[in-house]
Amino acid sequence: MLLDSVSGSVVAAVVKLSLPENSKRLPIHRVHRWWSRRFAAVYRMVLASYLFEGEDEVVRAVVEPSVMRGRARGRVFFEPMMGGGTGVVEAALAGWDVYGVDVNPVAVLAARAGLKIVTEGLPDGFKGRALRVLDSAFESVKELWSYGGCEPGGCSGGARRLEDCY
Repeated sequence: MLLDSVSGSVVAAVVKLSLPENSKRLPIHRVHRWWSRRFAAVYRMVLASYLFEGEDEVVRAVVEPSVMRGRARGRVFFEPMMGGGTGVVEAALAGWDVYGVDVNPVAVLAARAGLKIVTEGLPDGFKGRALRVLDSAFESVKELWSYGGCEPGGCSGGARRLEDCY
């Protein structure tokens, strides 16, 4: 199925699947807070529409991109204005060979960071280091900002660290 033959019901399903992303992006797309991040579900629909004929298969691939890997192997996804990298990251997760360019060097760094996580995974100890940085930052601004009743040393529910509030 080509993208221009995707029915309105598939588009409606993808829009519905995109709604949760509006307020909270997927973790892989939060590596860098890119200002114009595109919805991952829309990229998945575009990619799946080139690989599958059936609408049910396209919607399934939006929910579970790994089903594209067998058919995507050896295919190329090129993003000429990749921005923060949502398209190249989604295509890589789905098994495509990806290439992307952008004139903004910050965009290139953000996209490379996302692709590195897809290809190599998170570095050892990443979560602990990230949480220590967050706790330190939170300690610095706790007088100005509170998140869901959390504050270092005593979140609602008796948590002792910021990590325990999530």
